[in-house]
Amino acid sequence: MKNWLKRIGADAGWAAMRLSETLVKSRMTGYAVALGRAVGAALWLLVRSRRNLALRNARVVLPTLAERERRRVVREAAVDSVSHWPEVVSYAYAGTRRILSTVTVEGRENLDRALARGRGVIAPSVHLGNFALIGIWMTQAGYEFYFLTRYPHDPRLVRRFVYLRRYRLGIGAIRDLPRRECTRGLLAALERNAIVYMQLDQPSRDVYVEVPFFGRPFGAFMGPVTLALKTGAALVPMYILRERGPRQRLVIEPEFPLARTGDRRADAEAGLRALMAHFEKWIVSHPDQWWWVSRRWRGV
Repeated sequence: MKNWLKRIGADAGWAAMRLSETLVKSRMTGYAVALGRAVGAALWLLVRSRRNLALRNARVVLPTLAERERRRVVREAAVDSVSHWPEVVSYAYAGTRRILSTVTVEGRENLDRALARGRGVIAPSVHLGNFALIGIWMTQAGYEFYFLTRYPHDPRLVRRFVYLRRYRLGIGAIRDLPRRECTRGLLAALERNAIVYMQLDQPSRDVYVEVPFFGRPFGAFMGPVTLALKTGAALVPMYILRERGPRQRLVIEPEFPLARTGDRRADAEAGLRALMAHFEKWIVSHPDQWWWVSRRWRGV
């Protein structure tokens, strides 16, 4: 019964994705965002399990906020997140060059300063805003850019994602598994002085260390900090926020400092703890744009 329900859900997701492509690929981005938000509002009412998970996560992250306000914040984030896919598709089919005028950038000099060292940039981040647009902007601005990505289980989705990312958007990606191939890909990208974007607010499947994240134990991925210490690549945190409609703001922060005491393991763990605490400030400042519907903590 459970497998049957999973198959129904996977087929429904595939059909919804292809339908959204059909509806938005000949339209402008504002239309795609509006359509996605309308669908998101309906899903918020219909998908009770994810709605409840999102609200439980919000009670961990925003414990002092009134329940009514928490529901408003989480609903807004969930509704907007559904617009992310149609928005990306609209760029894939209507042209990516225009993203240079719809996304404003703060701190580009931080990125250029780090790249000038010639050892590559690791861009740690979280699921905040429509993060896929960061790759589109970076590619159009002339940077060599890669997502560290985890593919979905449905092979149909994988093939579609790869087609759009590689052939319609021209964005690079490095798959997280197999681990050895992933490591080789990351090192090669950094040797070419490229940018590798990694999100750290999802529990790692293997190489991780348990750190506090909003006061609860969290299995955080050590990769970005370990790689930075090993290769000398700069850690440059970045995130993107929706301002209104298709208008976005990309924030590129100064290089994140790491201690180098000679004990690489201890330095990596200390750096990761500091980085996760830094991300907490982002999320609390912009809770209506974080991805609330993921499972992050045991028992939540």
